[in-house]
Amino acid sequence: SGGVGRRIIDRDLGAAGRALLNVPPKSGGGGVEHRFILVQEIVGGDIALGLPSWNEPEAVLGLARLAVAERSGAGRQDVMERLAERFPDAQAPVFFDMPRLDISSSLVRRRVAQGLPIRYLVPDSVAEQIARGRLYR
Repeated sequence: SGGVGRRIIDRDLGAAGRALLNVPPKSGGGGVEHRFILVQEIVGGDIALGLPSWNEPEAVLGLARLAVAERSGAGRQDVMERLAERFPDAQAPVFFDMPRLDISSSLVRRRVAQGLPIRYLVPDSVAEQIARGRLYR
């Protein structure tokens, strides 16, 4: 899907993190390094509302925390209710507190297909690549 991203944060737990998670201290002789990986699946609200139709959505939610940007017609409350109803045991999604820009990948593709400009909707380098590759026409 064009509206999905992924952020992966990989960090050494450190002594405080190992203590918090009850992980034994590192051994002195080149022992195992204790790390954690946090995966966030980054989606727009419209995509989050469609999560039940994804292939193995429970597996996705078991491996990653959903990070959601609100979209027109797919607000925070709508997303929270839909996901809580369908996935009651899943970790609640986090929401981006940011100005809402209702620019979706489907809008960009539709405008390109109709021969309309996409300037200011995507970075210039992306617009150039779309034009050069004659994408979405």
